[in-house]
Amino acid sequence: MNNYTRIDSIAEQTITDALASLDITKGYIKGRYVDVYNKSSWRVGIISNVTSDTISVQYEGCNNNQDYIKIRGKRAAPFRRYTQGSTGQEVNQFRYNKINKDMIERKLEKLLSSSFTVNDPEEFVQFFRGDFFFYVDSLLTKLDVNNTDSEAVKDIMSFLNLCIKVIAEWIRDSWNLKPEFEAAETLDLLYKIHGRTALSTAYPELAEILHNLLGGSKRTIPTFRFLYGNSKNTIGNNEEVKMAVGWCVSSFYREFKTIGGLEEMIRMIKM
Repeated sequence: MNNYTRIDSIAEQTITDALASLDITKGYIKGRYVDVYNKSSWRVGIISNVTSDTISVQYEGCNNNQDYIKIRGKRAAPFRRYTQGSTGQEVNQFRYNKINKDMIERKLEKLLSSSFTVNDPEEFVQFFRGDFFFYVDSLLTKLDVNNTDSEAVKDIMSFLNLCIKVIAEWIRDSWNLKPEFEAAETLDLLYKIHGRTALSTAYPELAEILHNLLGGSKRTIPTFRFLYGNSKNTIGNNEEVKMAVGWCVSSFYREFKTIGGLEEMIRMIKM
């Protein structure tokens, strides 16, 4: 199917045939994310090895213990089939890494410059709903850099403002994705084979990022304290938590409003 064609302009039989011929096991490749059922919930795994009938996974954000999953069993599913908007982590082990940040930043800038053109749905979901989402979540909840590194703070704030721009532009473009939103609700795994649908289904992760940036989670308090403390040359102790959260949230809110994100969100709510 053509990734750039509106889903309601594609013949129903074409979509049916494409989904029927989809072999989800071909997406089980070393280094990629996969949804894995573990004990009582679905979590995100990273594939570390693949055999003819088994994948070995490490759970995202956890230790190096391996779990062995039957490729065609009920415990494995394509990434984001069941873990929408979730890191699936028990312990977030990510840390600030400028090399990773720069790589993610370049990919985001490329998406923006192309008006979110998705050429490869599988790769897009792995990056946008995986690498990008996990990195931002960890940055907002488990920041671990030198407390005197003011340059790192400027770099981090610049990156988080880019995230806000990405979210605002996605909301603005989402008006054109209404057919894909509706189709994704009834056609399981359509996001794996159609670019516009893959883009439309990214809202759970983007909503979670925006929720955290605007102070919706207590998990962000340590990061906000760190960013505020460095910007104000203060320690950022417990008495300053409210000021730290207020300073960060106000900064991100102003950026979101300035570039039109708030206006687009209100428009979407009123729809």
